[in-house]
Amino acid sequence: MARSADDSGEVTLHLPCEARSVRAARSAIAELLRDRGWAATDVERAQLAVSELVANAVVHAHSRVTVRVSVDGRVRLEVSDTDPRAIVMPRTVEPEHLGGRGLRLVADVSRSWGVQRGTRGKTVWCEVEPAARSFGKAG
Repeated sequence: MARSADDSGEVTLHLPCEARSVRAARSAIAELLRDRGWAATDVERAQLAVSELVANAVVHAHSRVTVRVSVDGRVRLEVSDTDPRAIVMPRTVEPEHLGGRGLRLVADVSRSWGVQRGTRGKTVWCEVEPAARSFGKAG
């Protein structure tokens, strides 16, 4: 795994097309957000989102993965792969199926998410806010 950070605090991870990349992304997100004082439950929500996005890139796009993370009151996760063709949309699955819930989980823990397609691949992104902001803090 290659990791870099710029002056704005954005972190970029370059991960191979391997199952262990999911764990590496989770660990990097946890370290970054804990260092910035995020609550444990909020860190876990961001970890869940990045886990699902990286797993999808590895399993469905069969691609190396670039993860970009920026934190500015909320965390924006961008997971890029090299397959512009792979379909990215939540599925309806039967309760007995083991997979197929990843993007639904991302949607549930994120304020917003989406896909940006390019000729050399795609980026699936989401934004996760701390719970106090996500659930309508009074004011």
